[in-house]
Amino acid sequence: MGISSQRNNRVVQNWKCILICFCMALANCQYGFDTASIGGFQAMVGFLEVFGYPDPERPTGWNIGTRSQQLIASTLNVGTIAGVAVTGIFGRYYGRRPAIWLATLIAFAGAGVQVGARSLGALCVGRVLIGMSNAFFFTFSNVYCVESTPAHLRAVVTSFFGIWVNIGSILGSVADQQSEKHPDRLAYQIPLASLFVIPATLSVLVFFIPESPRWLLVQGRQEEARRSLERLRGGSLEAEFFEEEFTEMVRGIEEEKSLASSAAFLDMFKASDLRRTIVCIGVILSHSSSGLWLFIAYSVSSPPYISTQPSCSSFP
Repeated sequence: MGISSQRNNRVVQNWKCILICFCMALANCQYGFDTASIGGFQAMVGFLEVFGYPDPERPTGWNIGTRSQQLIASTLNVGTIAGVAVTGIFGRYYGRRPAIWLATLIAFAGAGVQVGARSLGALCVGRVLIGMSNAFFFTFSNVYCVESTPAHLRAVVTSFFGIWVNIGSILGSVADQQSEKHPDRLAYQIPLASLFVIPATLSVLVFFIPESPRWLLVQGRQEEARRSLERLRGGSLEAEFFEEEFTEMVRGIEEEKSLASSAAFLDMFKASDLRRTIVCIGVILSHSSSGLWLFIAYSVSSPPYISTQPSCSSFP
């Protein structure tokens, strides 16, 4: 059996690396929690009294306009786009762990602004900040998982994104269900305040997570990269196989640096790289073009004390 085959060990032998990546992937939970909870509490009277308008034709006496709903949903995307635009520059000079810590600070600010908001403008500022933190969270947490995991386990580890997003969606729906009985501002403040839990937990966990060995190698910090990889592998490899993986990692980084020196941005749209670019864009568009955001933005539901009445929505 070849040396490379020896490195394709079982999942249980890589439990430490998988556990570390699972903790890092918690960053994606905020995205699921936020998108699930924001649609639900737009039907609650406590929210509509602050951000909606009186409407005697509705069973609750309150309504919210489509413009307000569109702003609440779209400003999150604005923040995400702004955040993604700077992740490349940030990731070049700073590690994955500092990026997560920065995202937690932005998330704290965004959640705080939303909890205390008394106007639509202030709420949208908070949505922009949450969007920026989401951009850093799911960019750097997923990059970390890919960079830190053995090649034969990357498909398993990247599935943590979907797991945590769906766990967050469930928790967001539960938070709405438990808070909707409040007829005042607490109806929406409780789900928004719950957003503090995820970044707070993540900011503590990151203290115990080693930096990405690949990023350290890019920075020329080879000894730190070796120690980081040793912590991630946790004794799952014998010494010779560990050295083989580390040597391959060093060689791969050197080749990437050599190629990067002669590559340009427009190369993505030329020759064989054009096909890769089209495939990547197509995969991303398959998510956004599904219409998911339409349902998220307008997925309002009636509180239990008016559960026999139609939901308060801006649709006729």
